[in-house]
Amino acid sequence: MSGSAARKRRMGILAAVLLLAAGSATDAHQAAQGVVRERMEEMKAMARSMKAIGAMTRGAAPFDAAAATAAAALARRAGGIVALFPEGSLGGVSEAGRAIWRDPDGFRAEADALIAAAHALETSLRAGDRPGADRAFRTVARSCSACHRDYRVAR
Repeated sequence: MSGSAARKRRMGILAAVLLLAAGSATDAHQAAQGVVRERMEEMKAMARSMKAIGAMTRGAAPFDAAAATAAAALARRAGGIVALFPEGSLGGVSEAGRAIWRDPDGFRAEADALIAAAHALETSLRAGDRPGADRAFRTVARSCSACHRDYRVAR
């Protein structure tokens, strides 16, 4: 498989994972209340941004520097993540792992990494730099995956 084909395959797999996560979360979103619901909705919005940008970076949609708006929204939402996990907001339909409160500095560091990656993605998109946008998108995706791996409980 060529490098380009392998990259497209990896991005397709990532998009499928994001879609499955968003789809399976729908039932949980309906039962969630308060800050748990708010953070689920924010994560869902971030997944929509990633889906739109991912389609573009893997060539399934035309490259559009206007997608920088979606990347800017992603960075803005990432900036509010930590506040969406106040002490005591665990349980019920929440997918938050206890590690968020056991390791708040690590959780904040993951959020900061996501913010920086989303800003880099926005910058690449605004510049019309497709290769840079590809790299930045993969960095954002890895940041999301790392945080989910370390701080999320799969349901």
